[in-house]
Amino acid sequence: MQAVVKLTILLHKRVFSATLSPDAPERDDATLDRLSRLSAKLLPASDDLISSLYAPQQPSIISPYLTTFLDVIKDIQSTLLPPPKDLDQQLGSLSLSKPTNDKSSKWFTTCFEQLDKAATKVSETLAEKEAPI
Repeated sequence: MQAVVKLTILLHKRVFSATLSPDAPERDDATLDRLSRLSAKLLPASDDLISSLYAPQQPSIISPYLTTFLDVIKDIQSTLLPPPKDLDQQLGSLSLSKPTNDKSSKWFTTCFEQLDKAATKVSETLAEKEAPI
């Protein structure tokens, strides 16, 4: 669980620097408004999740908070990263010229992948502990 929370903190800081710094690529107002609303949702979702971890830890209490928290993360992901291209679009965008290097996009993709892996692990652990013996 600690990895999920730490990655989310890094993500939140990176969103701030990648969207509001002077060198950040220009984003439309709707995207910035959506990120602002999601940031406001992230705080109570993370507080609730962390509060559910205090002793005695009960998987049946933690699971719904984890789900809510991960829903907010998925909304942030869909706001920051475009949906994956289908094969025709990928072929159409191929070029022999030097590729553009969007480090923020790569960083966000990697971060969301790691968050997904960590969350899957936590969910599996919670499901094991919930299952009757």
